[in-house]
Amino acid sequence: MDDYEEILASKRAIRVLSIAAECGELTITELVRKAGIDHLAGDIIVRRLVEFGLLIDEYQGNNRLIKPSFRSYQIRFIKNHGVETQLVH
Repeated sequence: MDDYEEILASKRAIRVLSIAAECGELTITELVRKAGIDHLAGDIIVRRLVEFGLLIDEYQGNNRLIKPSFRSYQIRFIKNHGVETQLVH
């Protein structure tokens, strides 16, 4: 499964990505609270999005900060061509 398929298959992953893009930088606790998901699920989703290169997580003291790694991320479905993704840093 391509990364865009896994992201689109998860409403929670889309929500987490949207909140991170909107807020710029926030703690994991703030992120899961805004997304309305439990901390464990949020941690799993964030780790997956970090692996895909869409989020960056870093620690400042005891705080785990989450931020998008991009300025823009687009997924386009093109007739007779397939799917194209574009990540702009």
